[in-house]
Amino acid sequence: MKLGLFTCWSVGTEGGRHYTLGCHQRYLEEYCKRLDRVVLVATMGPREEKHDCEINYPNLKIISIPYFNRYIEGMFKLPHILAALLRLNTEVDAVYVRVPSPYCWLPRIICGRKKKILMHVCGDTLDASQYGYHLPGIVRKLFRAAYMPEWLMTKWALKKTEFIVNGEKAYLKLKHLNENCAMVISTTLRDEDFFMRETARLEEKIVILYLGHIRAAKGIDVLIEAFKLIKDKYPRAQMLIAGSGEYLDVLQRKVEQEGLDEKIVFTGHVCAGEQRNTLYRGADIFVFPSYSEGSPRVVIEAMANSLPVITTTVGGLGNRLKDGEDALLVKPGSAVDIASAIARMIDDIELRRRCSINGYRKVLNHKVDAFIQSIVDRFQQHGAFQ
Repeated sequence: MKLGLFTCWSVGTEGGRHYTLGCHQRYLEEYCKRLDRVVLVATMGPREEKHDCEINYPNLKIISIPYFNRYIEGMFKLPHILAALLRLNTEVDAVYVRVPSPYCWLPRIICGRKKKILMHVCGDTLDASQYGYHLPGIVRKLFRAAYMPEWLMTKWALKKTEFIVNGEKAYLKLKHLNENCAMVISTTLRDEDFFMRETARLEEKIVILYLGHIRAAKGIDVLIEAFKLIKDKYPRAQMLIAGSGEYLDVLQRKVEQEGLDEKIVFTGHVCAGEQRNTLYRGADIFVFPSYSEGSPRVVIEAMANSLPVITTTVGGLGNRLKDGEDALLVKPGSAVDIASAIARMIDDIELRRRCSINGYRKVLNHKVDAFIQSIVDRFQQHGAFQ
């Protein structure tokens, strides 16, 4: 059983060893447990801070393409991507394709005639591109226009290929393309990531946590505005913004200009596993203000750590979570709504306890081993592996 992964995940090299993000390492480990051979097409460059986990499996092979950090940079790597896919086609029985990735429709053309392809729609680039507020409106419009041919080709590939989709919003948007589609929830949770806190009582400090990528579409600037609205009422409150990304400098300047740098702390990149769990377990409230998501993995992680959650209704969360029972749900882009939800969560110990317990129960069955097994099963059901 030989599976190719066309994901454009990044791999960093250091001292002859290979490293990747913790979430990707967990996926790769599960694939390597189940398959004879895993061939990963990945961008490769010197190791960065985000490459926090080594990948060293005897049945894993990496086909490298030059490193890029942004989607638009990847569009200029077509010769390298094409060469990598031609190699991949000779070495595997089937191919998993992550969408969006630059030229994610190409595997359908190169590999799709004789090999089973499964496309996995993890996010919506067109949707997310609306929220680059640090860029002029004309730049965002130009990006969307430039991306449109890529999106049309991706839709063509989805029509021809079985696919799975993160989140209900994207599923409802795309399901008309192909009857062979299904909605899934991505997860990287292991048994050790689950934790039930003993009390919902607040300590001397009230710690509000955001953890995730630092980019405009995550709505972190709105969260900062919400914190401004509640900071005087709750002087014990402080906020941790954990993660790295291209929007970090913009947000740090905003916090400094607002005089909030003693109340809002940027932690930088946080490694998957123990470091992340320590942050979740040391916080009192998790806030996820994103504008656009598939199935937000960090919300599931927070719930697994029994952390009361406030989240926007992205990725179908509005239908999967009951407001006031599993979490507090707010509209994207509304600092007033987020501030009101934070105040409710701080003031109401029973609400915190209820969301903590119900959220924890909600995600108990969302574990990475079962998730990856479900993907392997889809290939096996079609006799994809020779």
